[in-house]
Amino acid sequence: MKKLTTLCLLGLFVAACGSEGDGTDDLDERRDSQEDRFVADGKADSNGIEDRSWKAQCVLNVANRATLAELDDDMSLWSVAAKNIVAGRPYDTLEALDDVSWVGWYAFNQMSSYARDHGHCPALGEEYIPAGEAEDTVAVAEAGMAHIQGKFDEGQRPALRDAHPKAHGCVKAFFEVDNARLPASMRVGVFAEQGHEFPAWIRFSNGSFTISPDPEGDIRGMAIKLMDVPGEKILERARDAKTQDFLLINTPVLMVRNAHDYVEFSQKAFDGNPVSFFLKLNPDEWHFRELVITLKTLAKKIASPLLSRYWSTTPYRLGDEHVVKYSARPCTGESADRPADAGDDYLADVLAASLADGDACFEFLVQPQKDPEAQPIEDPSIEWDDARTPFLKAATIRIPAQTFQGPDRAAFCENLSFNPWHSLPAHAPIGGINRVRRVVYDAISDLRHGLNGVERAEPVDHTIPAQD
Repeated sequence: MKKLTTLCLLGLFVAACGSEGDGTDDLDERRDSQEDRFVADGKADSNGIEDRSWKAQCVLNVANRATLAELDDDMSLWSVAAKNIVAGRPYDTLEALDDVSWVGWYAFNQMSSYARDHGHCPALGEEYIPAGEAEDTVAVAEAGMAHIQGKFDEGQRPALRDAHPKAHGCVKAFFEVDNARLPASMRVGVFAEQGHEFPAWIRFSNGSFTISPDPEGDIRGMAIKLMDVPGEKILERARDAKTQDFLLINTPVLMVRNAHDYVEFSQKAFDGNPVSFFLKLNPDEWHFRELVITLKTLAKKIASPLLSRYWSTTPYRLGDEHVVKYSARPCTGESADRPADAGDDYLADVLAASLADGDACFEFLVQPQKDPEAQPIEDPSIEWDDARTPFLKAATIRIPAQTFQGPDRAAFCENLSFNPWHSLPAHAPIGGINRVRRVVYDAISDLRHGLNGVERAEPVDHTIPAQD
């Protein structure tokens, strides 16, 4: 029994786990007449399709749009199933569709195939908002704000970010456009003018919700804020600000797929028990793929913030014709050779030592979406294969030699806010996780600055304001 459960979890025998029988018409009829238990991660009647996924949206589009004749004749569904599907519209989730009488494994399989063959699947750059996302977004914001308020009430000063609270340093940088490899349709926004240089600030950080020693496994962040960027921005409150943000981490994928996962993971992590998000008493509720992503990320060793590669993980518009992901790659290559005497704050120490000796450099890259299924918009836990769709260089980031470890720079760094929606429309964030960020990041920043008695303000140059 234990072995069979394990095989089901790994998805090796989806049909066997979801139903019994040898696939004959009679058994298909009996199987589809059952109202079997539905599993959100695609291990039951859904024929291996994960709820809230690209494939799920294909099926939902057919279930909500197809005529009775298409369902009955073209897809060869049982007549009673086709009639029940039409009568029960609309459907927001696969679970709701699975609850319809006579709809099961066979019906899901037929609708999935029909959707692919007849243009019912989401196209390149097309977003689709799963049911419950607005409520999940509010829950994520509330969890983050409660975490910050709780730490503040315990005496933490200043109030820190809920995620990426530990900074290794904020450094001055320059972002020089190099669009020679980009097609004309991608030379938009900040990438429009070859050779144009934007002054920038870059904040390097650890992702953990708590301040932890650097040698511990963690996500590492690289938040970039360009300055002197003309044009109206997306966020109403910063419409006239002359800055543009890009947020990256040192893994190409996230361990949460959507807002629904985001809220559960946040609540578990803030409670100090993130493992319970991945592993539960009911194996059907395990987030096994997400656990593998997390373990791989935490196992990464990093020699220096300047010698690690970073990715956006989530997609963005690039003008009217493209959707891309971003990456920043060290010009001199990556290194995982951590110092033998690495202390609790060795990443800040290495960063300071490196920039005391000379400049550093990153290539800023864009990766266009070419396949809406293999490169989904709504699931940042799926990597866009670099071999199939190579990254293209769009700019060079130069970090000049400098010193940055002082109280004024630290306070300035702490008061900066980074938000992917602080952006030109040409680089608009898309996808569920980014839609959540629009609300959550703004709410968190407001609370943090309010508790610290500091006004939110965008920098205009490399000047560091003196602290009182």
